[in-house]
Amino acid sequence: MKTKLLFFLLGVSALILLKFNFLTDAIAAEKTQINRPPPGYNPSNYFLPMRPGLYPTLEDFMALAIKTPIYFWGKAVDEQGNPIADAKVRFGILSKLSLRSQEERFTKTDKDGLFSLTDAKGASLSIDVSKEGYYQIKESNGKIDYCTPPTTKDRPIPTPDNPSIFILKKKGIAEPLLESGLNKDLPTNGTPVEINLRNIKGIVKDSPDLIIQCWINGSIYDSNGNFGFPWKARLTMPGGGLIERKNEFDFVAPETGYQSVIDFEHQYPPTGTNRYTRSINKDYFLKLPDGKYARAEIDIEVGPENYILTKSLLNPSGSRNLEYDETKIIRPSP
Repeated sequence: MKTKLLFFLLGVSALILLKFNFLTDAIAAEKTQINRPPPGYNPSNYFLPMRPGLYPTLEDFMALAIKTPIYFWGKAVDEQGNPIADAKVRFGILSKLSLRSQEERFTKTDKDGLFSLTDAKGASLSIDVSKEGYYQIKESNGKIDYCTPPTTKDRPIPTPDNPSIFILKKKGIAEPLLESGLNKDLPTNGTPVEINLRNIKGIVKDSPDLIIQCWINGSIYDSNGNFGFPWKARLTMPGGGLIERKNEFDFVAPETGYQSVIDFEHQYPPTGTNRYTRSINKDYFLKLPDGKYARAEIDIEVGPENYILTKSLLNPSGSRNLEYDETKIIRPSP
């Protein structure tokens, strides 16, 4: 009797375990299931005709546009094309008559980086993808019009088998960086402003790391009384050099290619295709005489106010890694 009871209990346990595994597999499959559009769905069938005078007012057009069905499928990947799971997705649906008001919805990507929206109506859809540990780049967001054919600025309308791709850039391993900055009046007679990157206010205590000079000859108004003048500026790194940093996600300073002096000259009136400006806004990698590396944002503004604004990050270890992490920033005492 005891033996039969034991076999019965073992059999019941096996059935319960089998049913549990079946249910968990079904739930997992349901989570990654791709919702498909209704049979025969073609987004172009919902595009509103655009003819002059067809819609008396914008409100008349929007009243129809916001009824457009939205079916969207997307995929989040890194720069190597690897899927990113559990990324946060924000949808902005233009589902109201006001162009300034959007309906917000949120979801997350599945284990394959996939996500979708198939139960909404609206004139257009904006998508923003993000995740902790990743940078958002231009390809991390997008917009699609559903009530009119997509323009060259819009993403094409995706399908379940051809989802819209959103790219996130994975953050690297940052090192401790020394942060400093300077906000200072800029003489316009060539008097040098000397900057030290090793203290918080940029004030020179020893030899300068960076020297900035500016020249304005004569009046800031031309002979007709118009505001404009020729001017020039110079950046100098004694014993070191600068090289322009053109991509905000470039965090490793180059080993070579630095210039010890960079000159700017702006003619007035401008000649040819040259565009006249009274400001310089540049981002540079810097190589110091002792072999250490830094990066700096340099803003110069001239006439009628003349000033310099700098913000720099220096790696005291000598490494060329200049990736920013707020938790690792060193802020020295003045």
